[in-house]
Amino acid sequence: MSKRLIVGAAAAVLLLQTSVAAFAASTASPSSHDRRAGDYFTTVTDNDIRRCTMADSEFHQVARGPQRAAITADTKGLHQEGVALCRGGADLQGIAKQELALKQSGVTPGIF
Repeated sequence: MSKRLIVGAAAAVLLLQTSVAAFAASTASPSSHDRRAGDYFTTVTDNDIRRCTMADSEFHQVARGPQRAAITADTKGLHQEGVALCRGGADLQGIAKQELALKQSGVTPGIF
């Protein structure tokens, strides 16, 4: 009976140490902080990309809609510059150019 008790107690201690070590590694790991920081910047980047895409989509909706007459060559040029900036990684500048193109065509950006 005492051998079973000793083996059981040893197994319980081993299991407890393993679970405590796994918990400590998952919560105190510096990499978990890095992942959270990376998630924030990934979210910001994804939001900028989404805004670029939405501004492009909005311009194309305006170009097909009743405001078609308000779109000039300058407005199309601004829009194309904005799209090129977004594709090149300069999302904020690209969004600004695309929104300026929308404003020049008589549309308030962000309504679609």
